[in-house]
Amino acid sequence: MKKQIFGLLLMVMSLSLSLPTVVWGQITSQEEIFPQFAVGGGTEYADGFRLVSGWETGVIVKNKTGVPAKVRVLFAGHRADQLRGLIKVQYPGENSLADITDIDPMTKVLFFPLEVAPFGSVQAIISWPKPEVEAGWLKVQVETPSQPRYPIVSVFLQYRYKVNSLVTGQATVNPGYYNGVNRDISFYARRYTGANQDRSETGLALVNLSFNRPSTCTFTRRNRDGGILDSFNEVIPGLGHFARFLGEMGPSLNLINYEGSMEVSCTATVIIVVLQMTGNGSNFNFSTINIGP
Repeated sequence: MKKQIFGLLLMVMSLSLSLPTVVWGQITSQEEIFPQFAVGGGTEYADGFRLVSGWETGVIVKNKTGVPAKVRVLFAGHRADQLRGLIKVQYPGENSLADITDIDPMTKVLFFPLEVAPFGSVQAIISWPKPEVEAGWLKVQVETPSQPRYPIVSVFLQYRYKVNSLVTGQATVNPGYYNGVNRDISFYARRYTGANQDRSETGLALVNLSFNRPSTCTFTRRNRDGGILDSFNEVIPGLGHFARFLGEMGPSLNLINYEGSMEVSCTATVIIVVLQMTGNGSNFNFSTINIGP
């Protein structure tokens, strides 16, 4: 079960754009993209707002300037009718939950607003007290103000998995890697399933940033000495995402333990994150693996 949920949670990363740009009909001074969020897989709330068991996602925003920041968090991977009235948000400083009902007029996706004071920081927590895990991807936009100076924020996601109100698994995900068309990137990869210590496995997630162009991604696995083990393709639809453990990708290698590297090249622009999971089935954590060309 943890492995299935990890596959959902893997697809998390953010891409920063520092210059003003027109995105989805909204003039923004900054945009962050997180190809995956996950909520659900749990039970009811305690005190009306604290999730007892399951996944919750915290969206943390820090304003690095003396200019107020107006932020929108869009559920870009879903139609509004798929989530409206179901997913909840706990706004900063509130001991209650609110329904998310705002719909972006251009894209018809659900969003909720945040306001961050100059040099301030906030966390909004999204959750869904259902046994099913609901997953998608987020787009975080900073609106362009009327004054000449743009606010600049840092954003990251924090996932928490709770069992009877105790956090037993978590991941804090910082900005990841933006990869252009037909550009090779590579990263360290490892899979260990020995019985004498915690299980560890590399997983990756990516999202195709093209609106209507599928991306064919080629994955090549190498051993510790650099020799090629195999190579295979996956087609990612426009605005779609892909997330797998190393052992779940492509043809089975029938390897209990593995250490080496993986190369990725895609025919459309993607953003990618690589995470290493370590855990024993009851408790687990994620860490980010460095990616480079």
